[in-house]
Amino acid sequence: MSRPVSPPSPNRSRSRVPSSALRPPTGPAVAADYQPQVRHVALGRATLRIAEAGSGPPLQLYAISWRTSLPWLHRITAPTLVVSGAADPLVPVQNARLLARQIPHARLELIPDGGHLWLLEHPEASAGLIDDFLSG
Repeated sequence: MSRPVSPPSPNRSRSRVPSSALRPPTGPAVAADYQPQVRHVALGRATLRIAEAGSGPPLQLYAISWRTSLPWLHRITAPTLVVSGAADPLVPVQNARLLARQIPHARLELIPDGGHLWLLEHPEASAGLIDDFLSG
């Protein structure tokens, strides 16, 4: 099976490569190559970390291959809303259930018939859930 891959450049061209070529790297030394160039932007009391252009595909590969937040989820103390499309073909709903179980007092909401883009597919239902959460 092959999938289109866009190189990290302004001149986006599409090529087809075998999915076997997209295997994650191995070893911590190789993982360092997948660290993105990040800039920090102050936004009030918060600071956003923004990956520089061109680091997107390697950053995504690094995230799905190496990163996990499971060991730290139990330390979240803020009220948390976990929302997922019940019919998401890319991210299984079990992931949302796992997050909600691991985060203390998290609220899980599933958007019926919602896919990966549930926020765009069901804007009214999504807005209602978010508004209700933020109001409560």
